[in-house]
Parts: sequence; structure tokens; C-alpha cells
Amino acid sequence: MGIDACCRLDLLRRPIMEENICAAHETTPPRGLTPAEVFARYPDLFDGSLGCMDGDVNLTVDPTVPPVQMPSRRLPVAMREQVKEELDRLVANGVTTPVTVPTIAG
Repeated sequence: MGIDACCRLDLLRRPIMEENICAAHETTPPRGLTPAEVFARYPDLFDGSLGCMDGDVNLTVDPTVPPVQMPSRRLPVAMREQVKEELDRLVANGVTTPVTVPTIAG
């Protein structure tokens, strides 16, 4: 919270605050980019297609750390159709493949 809001909520009182703070400066918070500005600045990222980034990735896995299998979580009924559609879209675009068997022996 800002100083003014803290004072209005009686969290701080000006005389005490002025004794403990040497100087307070009004600043304008940095302005973030709007979605339209992001789309305009990076159009190649938002053309609706998927692709690969250039370069190689090196993933190092510590063999002494055992893998962890998390239990399945139930989806709310209201979200099931949306999640199914998104998963189908990811499979159709080659982003992922369906897994029908456990991948970690438990």
C-alpha cells in the first residue's frame, strides 16, 4: 500500500512517519505494455502457429533424485470440455501425444 492509503487506514500517522522517513518522493509506477502493444511489438510470436526456437537445450537430471509421481486430480465438471478441446488441439498440432499407460513404475 502507498503512504496515503496507510494514513487513511490509520496504519501510519504523519508525525510518526515524518520522524522515521527522511524523504518521500512521488513516483509514477512504470507503465506495462498493453496486450495490443505486445502483439504489435512481437507479431511473429502471435501469428497463431507453433514452431521451434533456434538452438539446442541441454537438460541435466540428477540421477540420485528419485522421480515423483503425483496423484491425478479431478477436473471441475464445468472445465472438462474446455480442457479436452485444448488437449485435442495440442495433439493435433503435434505439441504433445496422448499417454494411456503409467510412465513411472510405482
